[in-house]
Amino acid sequence: MTGEDRMIGTARFVEAPKRVYQGTGFRVLDAIPRWVAPIDAEGLESLLRAAAEPFPDPFAGSRLTFDDDTDGALRVEPWSPGVEPAWDEVWRSDFAPRFQGVCRDVAFLRWRYLEHPRWQYRVSVARRGPDGRPRGIAVARVESLQGREECVYRILDLLAVDEPSGEALARTLCSDARQCGAAFADFYCTSAAAAAPLEAVGFVREDRRSRALPALFQPLDFRPNPINAAFWMRGRKDAAEVFSDPDLYVTRIEGDQDRPN
Repeated sequence: MTGEDRMIGTARFVEAPKRVYQGTGFRVLDAIPRWVAPIDAEGLESLLRAAAEPFPDPFAGSRLTFDDDTDGALRVEPWSPGVEPAWDEVWRSDFAPRFQGVCRDVAFLRWRYLEHPRWQYRVSVARRGPDGRPRGIAVARVESLQGREECVYRILDLLAVDEPSGEALARTLCSDARQCGAAFADFYCTSAAAAAPLEAVGFVREDRRSRALPALFQPLDFRPNPINAAFWMRGRKDAAEVFSDPDLYVTRIEGDQDRPN
């Protein structure tokens, strides 16, 4: 969105305000799509046995494929302060002109992830060539389960300027999730294009499965818990079209209430 655009948005709200949002011109999404993938088969099986009703195998015949990286010019590494000026330059030139969503510049990344007072986020950057020009970022965190040994790998951001960079980041996320011993991984995002690298390594869109995996873990809760969203833009007659754009990029991080005042 352009610098002149001013948007109000919220994600994960209770049902009561929905009519108010609709009546005042907000664009309401009933559910932000969620992509999921098994990471540790035994851990996932143990987790699903806790359901009150038998849980069908949500990933029958599926398998993650992320071990081979044929692009030697690309590398993925943990975020470091030295990459910040280059990321802001790439953000302005390669992302911002076509991006539909909240700005992911260094100031946002610092506030939302790198200097968070509560959670430890795992921020990775894809870089290419001898100058190490950034090509994309991925952010995740590991969530423990109250009273249980399993954990879940929550992917919060996945942005790349091209397909190879996106898939390199996706492979890194899967490898990291495996090393963490996560039962499964998930990613909430309105943009199917942003999730495409994850689909390429084996993630599936959950609303195409017979039953949703749990989404609440403090404590573990198997009841459906979709993340909804509502948006409004001042002075834009085409706001409805903007918020219906398949490239609109909104993730669960826009609604996470995990930052203390």
